[in-house]
Amino acid sequence: MKLYAFQPRSYGELSFFVMAESEVEARAAVDNYGTEPHEKEGWGTNYYELTVADAGQVLVNSND
Repeated sequence: MKLYAFQPRSYGELSFFVMAESEVEARAAVDNYGTEPHEKEGWGTNYYELTVADAGQVLVNSND
């Protein structure tokens, strides 16, 4: 299993972090996650940047 981190290229929308076996499975989990429409604006486009982490790998976000 890997950690899939989907982060918007700007601020305002949610970031999504999903443990999954594949990118397809991770995207399906986010697709099915119930949020307000404005919180997922840009989802499904290249507006979201994907980072994939293996076990033990640390991801850092500057929260700017």
